[in-house]
Amino acid sequence: MRCDDSSTSTSWGPRGDPRRCRKARRCAWIDSAALVDDGLSGWANQTDYGPAKAAERQLMENLAIEWAPLGVRVNAVAPGHTLTPMVEDMRQRGYDLSAAEQRTPLGRLAEPREIAEAIVWLLAEATHVTGQCLPVDGGWTVVGK
Repeated sequence: MRCDDSSTSTSWGPRGDPRRCRKARRCAWIDSAALVDDGLSGWANQTDYGPAKAAERQLMENLAIEWAPLGVRVNAVAPGHTLTPMVEDMRQRGYDLSAAEQRTPLGRLAEPREIAEAIVWLLAEATHVTGQCLPVDGGWTVVGK
């Protein structure tokens, strides 16, 4: 099994010096996880990507514990299917998104703005939240539990 850039780049990025946040009143770090095999759900044919995402989630949890005494909160957002420009382009080229929309309890894909709003909430409002991975998926992860 190889460790691809998904986990390697994440692991080097946050290992900077969190003590620089001491002067700030509030400090937070947000990772963008993924629903695929990050401990929230698994998929076939994702044996390289899934473990990398699981590593990101574990790193986030470990950093939350290590950095909490420094006043730094560490969380992750796990976006579900989202209508990014790439997904819109796929739809225009004939890719059928109906299966994802039907499986999602809210019946639609997320707008990028909705993912951004969750990140802003974690950064600005959720001042007593650390070590958590917030699925922003319209209920995708609760289907089948």
